[in-house]
Amino acid sequence: MNTEYILSGKPGKIHIIGLILGPPIIFVLFYLIALINYYFNFSIICSALAFIGYLIAVGVAHAMVYRWSKCRSLLHSRIIGVFLGITAAYLNWVSFLYLLMTDDHSISDLLFLITHPNDVFQLIDVLSVQEESRGYFLWTLEAISIVGVGFFAGKVNSSETVFCEGCKKWADDITLDLDLEIPEEQKEGYTLYTDLKQFLNFPFADSSKEQFLRFNAHQCSTCKETITLNIDLINRSIDSKGKIKENKDDFSPVYIINESELLQFISKKNTTLKNMEPHSAID
Repeated sequence: MNTEYILSGKPGKIHIIGLILGPPIIFVLFYLIALINYYFNFSIICSALAFIGYLIAVGVAHAMVYRWSKCRSLLHSRIIGVFLGITAAYLNWVSFLYLLMTDDHSISDLLFLITHPNDVFQLIDVLSVQEESRGYFLWTLEAISIVGVGFFAGKVNSSETVFCEGCKKWADDITLDLDLEIPEEQKEGYTLYTDLKQFLNFPFADSSKEQFLRFNAHQCSTCKETITLNIDLINRSIDSKGKIKENKDDFSPVYIINESELLQFISKKNTTLKNMEPHSAID
């Protein structure tokens, strides 16, 4: 039976790195997005795209902080996620006001806005009641969404990450490229095996299958001893444009495996590929 892999819960240096590097990373990303929006005169379409860009930027900034800090704690990952979200919401207002209300865009104006939150809130309050402004509702909805993404990023960026405590480094992804089909007789009332080697008897899923299992592995590149395997359930469909779309859901937690088991899954894929190679006709 295989044992589930669980992060150690150690925060690493996420609070130090999050506090020192998080805000500058977010500001640079937000300012670049706001600058593009500014040159398009804050059009409705561009503002909507910019908002999506802000949400993505928060997730990217958190991912960088999480990896660099070597955090192995969901709780601390979420705490910093919320902090980055609040910081991002504030810096969003700062970058907007800086571009909209300053003429020469001097560094001193920028530093003033960053270091005087009371003035920023007062300016936002004034803008919110003006005609053709975004209003209190949109400002509030935008801020809540950005903070929410920070909290959500704390979960997403720590999901299915594997850390080698002996070598003090993240384990590397191993591209198994192994898709297996759940046999028809086992699709009803199917339960997850915790003895992962039983999956080696499952047939290979070809390109015609609408639902199948995809296997993913991680291994520490230094000691080669920290090895894990997890499984995703893939549902394949065709969209309105005729393109194949894959939706991925977690099918299993992350399990600890040994090198022998990893080699068996690699061999499973290699054997399948070998059997699929075209053979010459025999006269």
